[in-house]
Amino acid sequence: MRSVPAASEVPKTVSSGNSFFDEPRLCAELIRVLQHEGSLRLRVKGSSMWPWVRSGAEVQVRSWNSEALVPGDLVLFQRGSTLAFHRVVRRPSDRFGWIVRGDAHGSVEEFVSDDSVLGKGEGLVVGRKTWRLGSALERRIAHAILEYGPAIAKAAKLGMTVRRRVLGGSRR
Repeated sequence: MRSVPAASEVPKTVSSGNSFFDEPRLCAELIRVLQHEGSLRLRVKGSSMWPWVRSGAEVQVRSWNSEALVPGDLVLFQRGSTLAFHRVVRRPSDRFGWIVRGDAHGSVEEFVSDDSVLGKGEGLVVGRKTWRLGSALERRIAHAILEYGPAIAKAAKLGMTVRRRVLGGSRR
């Protein structure tokens, strides 16, 4: 399994200051590696999956048949010439694809065609521990996140703001 460096470890292009998931050439290379090797370890960037998947976390992704996905699965998909990592919400009855969203964004859903789905998250690396995604416990947690995740993310954000104001200093 090939590991991909964090965005801070990838040189910025001269023409733009985009993060590496927004760099079309690197995204094309990641897609090629995933298709060739069947699995990949990525370090994600962004806050759309917070607090469940934090920016900087490493995710193990395996090539996957998009028809075998179920609500709650985490998927890597192609969005134009970039990549995104979100949770499957449901399969619409009238189209071939999936409705996905970031855990922190309760009402912001988007349609992803079957052809755009590149892989399914199989593991989340936290420190030296790898949490296997897809286990029975994780599946129950995923369904709870789909139901209550956005409200919990808002409460966690409010708690972080209160903590920062009371204790001072920067958030971590």
